[in-house]
Amino acid sequence: MADTSACVSCGRLPEYSFRVLEVQTLPLREMDGERKIQALGAIREAAVCKDCARRRLQEKMDIAGTAGKGLLLYGGILLAGLLAAVLCRESFPPAGLTGLAAVVCGALGIYQTLGNALRHKKEAESLPEAEALRDAAWEVFLSSAPRKYADSDLTYIPITPETLSMKNGDLMIVYDLLPELAVKAYDLMHQDQD
Repeated sequence: MADTSACVSCGRLPEYSFRVLEVQTLPLREMDGERKIQALGAIREAAVCKDCARRRLQEKMDIAGTAGKGLLLYGGILLAGLLAAVLCRESFPPAGLTGLAAVVCGALGIYQTLGNALRHKKEAESLPEAEALRDAAWEVFLSSAPRKYADSDLTYIPITPETLSMKNGDLMIVYDLLPELAVKAYDLMHQDQD
């Protein structure tokens, strides 16, 4: 992400630029449950070209392309479950019950996958084209940005007028921050604007 003069995805000249605050989260599993340790990284610059943003927007508009892999997976589960339920119904009843469970899981997976794809398409259609392209550029950035640093998971908070208007509690909820880290993120994002 160091070179902001080129698109993070393809290396061309960018039209969209982002300032982001990096958040490092280390999940810890302990005997009494799971907790996390968080730290703020640096404020970084990133950029995305219009072609990559447009390509991502077109992918969101294509329901078959967006949901295709999920539909194939859940369709396979549904079909395998149906076969197991029918073929093993009398010879081995536990396999028949497992098959019925797979049919239900496959059907629910297909329903959810299609629902998510339709929701993303409707969201993109409801926005003006310029805003939809900017959102698509943000998604391109997120898909190209590193997701791990050593053992920590990386997430990013965009520094935009919307996030700058958020209070500490809003940042904590929207970006899944610990309370003390939300205060630090708020302070760091606002210091960056001075």
